[in-house]
Amino acid sequence: MFRFLKKKNELPVEREYFLSMFSGVEGGLATTAAIVSGLVVSGNNEIRTVILIALISFSVQAFNGAIGRFSAEHTNDQIDKIDELEGYKKPIIDAVIQFITHVGFSALILVPFAYINNIYYGLFAMFGLTLALMFLLGVIKALVLHNKVKKNGLEMFYMAIAVIIIGSLAGLVGR
Repeated sequence: MFRFLKKKNELPVEREYFLSMFSGVEGGLATTAAIVSGLVVSGNNEIRTVILIALISFSVQAFNGAIGRFSAEHTNDQIDKIDELEGYKKPIIDAVIQFITHVGFSALILVPFAYINNIYYGLFAMFGLTLALMFLLGVIKALVLHNKVKKNGLEMFYMAIAVIIIGSLAGLVGR
């Protein structure tokens, strides 16, 4: 009845840190899977080359995302006139959190290629791991924010599929 009176969610960490973690994990998982998928679809089936390109790509993406996070948070602080009081500490911490989570989860989904010598089997194992972790990310978000677990899990699952499809289509164009 009075939804607008609903109490704010209590987060386990500060709001900006939570958003940085969430963005880093989601970006690391979905974009790395999409990049690898696009490379394989484009006809590149040498595991070493695919992994090298993925490493370069997700490292640059993670750093660029961290720089974007820093810039946005620092600008937000400047708008609110917080910059003079707190300096750069929080925006830097936000950026570092996003970078570490992005790199960590990007590397994690490349693990199947260390154990599977066939690029296509490795790709499907990576898809399975990515989709499972994205669903789990949605579930964790739902639990923290007291939302519907299945709905949030499926939302993240479908977003990952969409990003992977875009990567695959880009690979087809480059073929």
